[in-house]
Amino acid sequence: MRSTSLLFPGGERVGTVEHLLSAIAGLGLDDVLITVCGDEIPIMDGSPLPFAEAINTRGLREFDSEYVVCSLSVPVCVNLKKSQIIALPSDELKITYVIDYPDSPIGTEMMDIVVTPENFMSQIAPARTFCLAKEAEAIRASGFGLGGGEDNVLIIRDKDPAGGRYRVNRECAAHKAADLLGDIMLAGFTAFAHYICVRGGHALHIKLADRIKRIILKNSGR
Repeated sequence: MRSTSLLFPGGERVGTVEHLLSAIAGLGLDDVLITVCGDEIPIMDGSPLPFAEAINTRGLREFDSEYVVCSLSVPVCVNLKKSQIIALPSDELKITYVIDYPDSPIGTEMMDIVVTPENFMSQIAPARTFCLAKEAEAIRASGFGLGGGEDNVLIIRDKDPAGGRYRVNRECAAHKAADLLGDIMLAGFTAFAHYICVRGGHALHIKLADRIKRIILKNSGR
């Protein structure tokens, strides 16, 4: 519920892949080889930013092959309990993400952004994983999240986050947008669309990615 893992045919599992995949999608990469040592991608500072900065530092290579943009020809909608997400045909990659945490300091936030490498780096990539203080206590009590702290999780108490200030405007909604970017890459590509999500999460994102993959592969005859 709180992260995305990949399970390979041989039984190998790699956990917490969403922030790395988000950096790849946000920077517009379409041909990447990733070598993983261990069974989990490091959490780093809780955001996609360290991965994106590392990619930009190393530089990119353009290939002679034609860049193929995968785009939707029909709307795709999925829901899960009280959460909904719809992907509308669009010539650009756009995310409108609404989160709603009633009776909490987070409240209702909306991130509405056209995703370009520049916008990703300034408005999405710095956004950290977040949770309410009472949630953090419950997670640790259950034996999970033991490596999480104020240096890599945005723990929200009262009106302000513990350990400092917000990095970007509407940081909680921005991080959800970051997670969505990473999760939809599980389709095997980043489909250009206008993604509108209300009260979403990893399970909903992945359900949409699976639906999009099936539709695009069917329409392409593969």
